[in-house]
Amino acid sequence: MKRLVHITGEPDDGLMTAVSFHSPPSAIRFPPSTVSSSRGFTLVEIMVAILLVLMASTMTYVTFAAVTKAWRNGSRMAEDLNHGDFIMDQLVMGLRSAYFPDAQGQVATYGFWLTDSGSGSSSDDAISWVKQGTALTESNSVTVAGPHRVRFSIEKNEDGVPSAAVRYWRPFALPDDFDPMAIQPEFISSRVCGFNCRVATNTSENIWEWSDIWEKDDTNRLPRAVELTIYLEPIGKDRAPVEITRCVEIPVWRLSWGGGGPAAGQFRNPVTAIGHVHNNTPLQIKKK
Repeated sequence: MKRLVHITGEPDDGLMTAVSFHSPPSAIRFPPSTVSSSRGFTLVEIMVAILLVLMASTMTYVTFAAVTKAWRNGSRMAEDLNHGDFIMDQLVMGLRSAYFPDAQGQVATYGFWLTDSGSGSSSDDAISWVKQGTALTESNSVTVAGPHRVRFSIEKNEDGVPSAAVRYWRPFALPDDFDPMAIQPEFISSRVCGFNCRVATNTSENIWEWSDIWEKDDTNRLPRAVELTIYLEPIGKDRAPVEITRCVEIPVWRLSWGGGGPAAGQFRNPVTAIGHVHNNTPLQIKKK
């Protein structure tokens, strides 16, 4: 490599002298390289990356499982409520279709029966009454063509699971040794695990006076109102049974008392529907 050096000064001949020389090889400087050397991932970096992926996958799975479980429980709850409402509707329609003849001496055949077996979700009460229509029964049965007695209870099915059971038979022309429990029950729901019933014949200050007991001297008559509570099997192991309660008035209750009876003088405000009276005063529910 040549360098051109200009020497200034006072030349003797008025000419500029150019001096050239070669630089030594050691004096040559090259610019540093801009390309960095490549290197791989360390073991720690790989393990951290795998751990982060596992954590993200676990969180995704847990969230998905929780959402799926909630969706299943919600669907199960909705299905149980629809099923429970159907059973309750059948009971309400059956009680509103209660039958009682306008004739003397027939109360022993057409009265309301109640067997109390405790209270709460573990109760398994049984009720029986005479009705018309196909509620709680098979529509093509010959027995339901006319007035028939139906019995609703909670009994164990062939698998040993408490279920809603129904028996029905004609209330007349029966042999002396007739036993309704000898009739094979029809299990209409295995999701109903409990049943509680209360009756009321009187009100006090527009409040129902409920009772779990239907006295012996009243078993051949019909109560004024009936409170029905069914319990559906719980969705989870640690959850309480689902409770559905309805109140219904029996339209022919007055007929069963023959215009008299111990409570006849207290029926001053005829009830048109549970919860209201003719004077538009709310009818409250009193629990004992």
